Amino acid sequence: MPFALTTGLRALQLLLSIIVLGLAAYAAHWWNQGPRYHVHSPSEVNFMIFTSVWTILSLIYLLTHHYLPEKLGHRFIIFGLEVLTMVFWFAAFIALAVWYSKLLYCVGHICHVIVAADVISALLWPLFVATTVLSALSIFRRRGGIKNIDPVNDDVGHQMSGHGGDV
Repeated sequence: MPFALTTGLRALQLLLSIIVLGLAAYAAHWWNQGPRYHVHSPSEVNFMIFTSVWTILSLIYLLTHHYLPEKLGHRFIIFGLEVLTMVFWFAAFIALAVWYSKLLYCVGHICHVIVAADVISALLWPLFVATTVLSALSIFRRRGGIKNIDPVNDDVGHQMSGHGGDV
């Protein structure tokens, strides 16, 4: 993967994950405090907190795997983390959106906090789709699926069928 591109995407993922963590933690704290009808925060908000923490821990590994021994920085571990994190973000923002849409009413600033957390998490999902695709392309290229592609002619079909390029 291009190092500058993935590092920039990962930095953006980290920043947005920290923001979502703060918003979701605030929503959970608000829900758990004071005389309300609910005694605990919604599981969708708690899952958003889990996903944010998971992402931060994953990104620490994904940003530092270049400095680890090759067995600890294996490309399949990286791809697995990418896929799992992508699925978590998709599930988190869909679950929170469905939960919010079924509320009978929402009063106060907490409504805006929940919507902001969901919108930002919906932005995080395509970022993880992008880094997952880049990771998959990196694995595919390293495994020999496409060899010596001519970037000018984009001779992919002939390379894969063995009818072109170097044999």
